[in-house]
Amino acid sequence: MYRRYFDYTAFEGLREMKAMIEAEVQRRELADHLKLGPGGIREIEFMVQLQQLIRGGREPELRQRGLLSALQALQAHGHIDSDRAETLRAAYLQLRRSENRLQMQREAQVHSLPEAAFERFRLARGLGFANDTALVAALDQQRGFVRTAFEQVFESGRRVAPSGERHTVLVDYWRQIDREAQADMLAQAGVPQAEQAHARLQEFARSSARAQLSARGSARLDRLLPVLLDAIAQRADCVALLDRVLRLLHAVLRRSSYLALLDEQPAARQRLIDTMCASTGWPSVWRSIHSCWMTCWIRAAKPHPNVRI
Repeated sequence: MYRRYFDYTAFEGLREMKAMIEAEVQRRELADHLKLGPGGIREIEFMVQLQQLIRGGREPELRQRGLLSALQALQAHGHIDSDRAETLRAAYLQLRRSENRLQMQREAQVHSLPEAAFERFRLARGLGFANDTALVAALDQQRGFVRTAFEQVFESGRRVAPSGERHTVLVDYWRQIDREAQADMLAQAGVPQAEQAHARLQEFARSSARAQLSARGSARLDRLLPVLLDAIAQRADCVALLDRVLRLLHAVLRRSSYLALLDEQPAARQRLIDTMCASTGWPSVWRSIHSCWMTCWIRAAKPHPNVRI
């Protein structure tokens, strides 16, 4: 489960899992669900377990089974500030106490607040509140904090594509590469030697390696290539640089972790382009790129900058 070096393909899967949780909350009527509803127990568990998954490979102390123990370890190692840790702990305990009391009261594995006013009042009194209004207000406050923290997960790690007309044209160009893409679209985007660049890109697009990509791999490449083109277009000797980048991509298309790293990390893309520009001759390029990959993976082993709670 725990890996010393972070797997960026897993990072995308975790982002998708978070999106699925958010979609389920919106789709189903879960406002009163203490476990699965917005700001509920599941969201606290996701945030804590996410940090364990990302950092536990390098920090064995984080591999705690219990949520509260894991939260304490994350706080002790500086991965979550004390105020937020205490608030999450308080929210988790309040939600768990409410859930346990509810199940004792109903003698069943239920997780939603009762609809009947008397049952809510009874639950509130059992938890030490004056009435059900006070209970709901306390739960709403706790769940509101949890929900805000949950929404901020991955916030600083959202993929930020280059903006502007050039990038828009390059996205359209690559989207049409199998059908109607023309060299004049590259020229419109300011790519030097557009005819030659177009020929290289068409050859790459028709390669068997690209055809054999999975749906997820294709989506990753479709996001990545226009971003790389945007960076390449701003460099001298654009076509030679493009040729090097495409040859590298062709060689690593089946290595999903490499594509995921470039897709997720702007710094890795920048280092790749800089390395390609500085190298002369293909053997030199491969030596430099091997060094580039190793540097990126070593940096990826450090606490991930794009995930926070």
